[in-house]
Amino acid sequence: MNKSLLTDLVKLLGGFLLIWVVGILVVELLPKNFTDGWFDGTERIGLSIEQEEKLGEAMLDMVLAGHTLAESERFDSAFSVIQSRLLSQVDSSAYNYKFYLVDDPMVNALTFPGANIVVFTGLVDFCESPEQLSAVLAHEIGHVEEQHVVDKLVAEIGMSILIGVITGGDATVMHDIYKTLASSYFSRLQEQDADEFGMKLLLDSGIDPLALAEFFRKLSEEKADYGEYLEWIMSHPNNDSRVAASENFKVPYTFVPEPFSMDWEQLKSSL
Repeated sequence: MNKSLLTDLVKLLGGFLLIWVVGILVVELLPKNFTDGWFDGTERIGLSIEQEEKLGEAMLDMVLAGHTLAESERFDSAFSVIQSRLLSQVDSSAYNYKFYLVDDPMVNALTFPGANIVVFTGLVDFCESPEQLSAVLAHEIGHVEEQHVVDKLVAEIGMSILIGVITGGDATVMHDIYKTLASSYFSRLQEQDADEFGMKLLLDSGIDPLALAEFFRKLSEEKADYGEYLEWIMSHPNNDSRVAASENFKVPYTFVPEPFSMDWEQLKSSL
């Protein structure tokens, strides 16, 4: 064999061996559960719950640093009642839900990785009843349980960048991720799934699923007046088919809703 060719072959094999050894060392040095959720057999399935929680915590630190949490003991108590009623019907969830009420006029709710849901006071003020707010929260819980938030981030940001953020990403990347969550659409199928999940959750919680249709109708009727504050429409497109689907959701004829025992207008005024 030509000596030069043999030398090149040895270098090539040596290079492959070096890459293999380095790869093994990197995996060994990573935390034990670091790669959980990347693969299931041969398919990548996204972030693990632990990774989601770390990513969510990092993002919340940035977002909440620029906002003020709303403070009202009366409303906090009512808000907890709504949360508990919904979450008590979420079977075998892997998530530990945390809700944050932010003092901001935007009509919006944002769901961050790790089941962190941020609700703006503008959304609370927009809702005409605790049932309507429950409907929005049930929809957001649907996005969490169906893992739509992580799927969207992996698709639009990329797994490697997300992992970089979890292990110490910079503020610029974090801001880009926040913009992705705040302004880009979920897919039509994801929205349908979240609506369906939310309405079933409302039904199981003794809340009339028509509350979601009422909320959608109010958005359609008043979006011209609210203009830029209707951020929820931007990240959750409100089309006629979704309104119709929520209005036509099948409710058993034996179903009797259990109204919340609270003065909603008084509670809103306490914020």
